Amino acid sequence: MRRGALALLLALAAGCSRRAPGPDRLLLHRTAEGVPPRAGALATGGEGRPALLRSASFDVRLPSRALLTFGMGVAFTGQPEDAPGWYRLKVRAGDQVLLEHTLNPRAAHGWRDFSVPLERLGRGARLGFEIRLTDRDGADVAWPPGLLLGVSDPTVHDVDDYGKAKGIVLVSIDTLRRDHVGAYGYAPPTTPRIDALAREGVFCEDAVSTSSWTLPAHLSMLTSVDPGAHGGVDMSHGFNRRVPTLAALLH
Repeated sequence: MRRGALALLLALAAGCSRRAPGPDRLLLHRTAEGVPPRAGALATGGEGRPALLRSASFDVRLPSRALLTFGMGVAFTGQPEDAPGWYRLKVRAGDQVLLEHTLNPRAAHGWRDFSVPLERLGRGARLGFEIRLTDRDGADVAWPPGLLLGVSDPTVHDVDDYGKAKGIVLVSIDTLRRDHVGAYGYAPPTTPRIDALAREGVFCEDAVSTSSWTLPAHLSMLTSVDPGAHGGVDMSHGFNRRVPTLAALLH
């Protein structure tokens, strides 16, 4: 499985001769104060993401058509109705407020995703994320144990870069039975198009999954490493961002 997946990564990368610059993920930066941001995994609504967990500012270079994307989420280990206060997020570029949003930690919700155009900011800006827990009137309150407020994977994109690279379509069919696929010897013509693809492309005759269920197995296919290395073994564990991915390789 690992050897075959690595071969697939290299083959796809070789076929992608025009690479657009990748998105700029702020969690990989140092803050404006020169220190790593306080970040970690945050799971809400059944989805875990890397997230900024405390207020921080970042000095970033901006493309001509910059777009900032991020999510806003809350996780609490206690009973939801016992979660205190209100999660207030303010995003700034210097002194300019780009976005303000409030979440109720007691309400059932997953990630709230946002996209903020940055085209009017020029070619550089200090982007600040102010994360606060307040009472109803906006006064700060203490954070209790077990409460996480996060900004997931804030990233600056160059809108002009989309569409420059060659397109690649990845198709994954979950729980497809090998003994009912013609390419693997099944006589009835149940999978003619898969069989044609197998004849024309690279065909792995003895592929073995790295896991017995979907999430870690698919992450292994897209990273060429075992679940113990990529870390995505279930929804409550964060992905190891040091592991190269197919998506990053093709940027």
